[in-house]
This record gives sequence, structure tokens and C-alpha cells, in this order.
Amino acid sequence: LAKAGAGGVYVVDITRESAQKVAASLPSLVTHQPNNYFRCDFGVADVGNENDIKRVIYDAWKSFGRQIDVFFSNAGIMTMGGVDDVSNEQWEKIWNVNVMSHVLLLVTYFPYGGVTRIDKVVSDQQKARKKRECL
Repeated sequence: LAKAGAGGVYVVDITRESAQKVAASLPSLVTHQPNNYFRCDFGVADVGNENDIKRVIYDAWKSFGRQIDVFFSNAGIMTMGGVDDVSNEQWEKIWNVNVMSHVLLLVTYFPYGGVTRIDKVVSDQQKARKKRECL
């Protein structure tokens, strides 16, 4: 998104260190903005947790002046092994992150559309699909 012309990006990850590292790396990719203006911020959330989702969407919305033009979601987890090797707790976490997080992110995100301009919503699970070992 930074290379493609975004004026800013809000990065979310489950750990502060990861989110901050990605956010810090993005401004160096930007050469398209006048005076190389690019704004980047980050938040920390477990996207398998509905309250974290609500908080981080609101924080991103506030951080960028109540405008989110593109919403890109690519959260996904996997576990190694066969179906019978996965506990019920692991299945629940996989379901919450790989499926429900995308649903909850959209459900939480769209009410901000009444105040913001929404151009695109993208959900990408390509990395998870490429792994043959995943469930």
C-alpha cells in the first residue's frame, strides 16, 4: 500500500514489536508523495478477540482523521499436524482468527462508513492457502 500511493497506513499485529517494526519500515518505501509525505501508525490487537477488533478499528479511524479509504485484512494462523492432532481450543482459535476475525472486522468497520469514505475492503488468505501443511 505504501508503494502503491497510500498517504498513510495503519498497521495492526498481535505484538507491539511486530506492529512497530512494520510501521517503521514503511516510510522508506514511499517516493510518490509530494515532499515524501507519508503517515504511518500502528496498533496492537488479537484479531480473534472482538473487543480488540473494535478498539483497533476505532483507533485507526481516529488516527487518520476519520477517513479509511482501503481496509486490508490478511490475518491467519495455522497449526501443524492432522485433524486429530488439534485440540478443541486450537480449532476455536483457528476459526476465530481465520474466519470470524474477517467477519467481525467488516461488521465493526462498516458503521464508520457513515462518517468516512470507504473505497475498498480486501481480505487475503493467500499465504494460508499456499501452506500444504495447514489444516
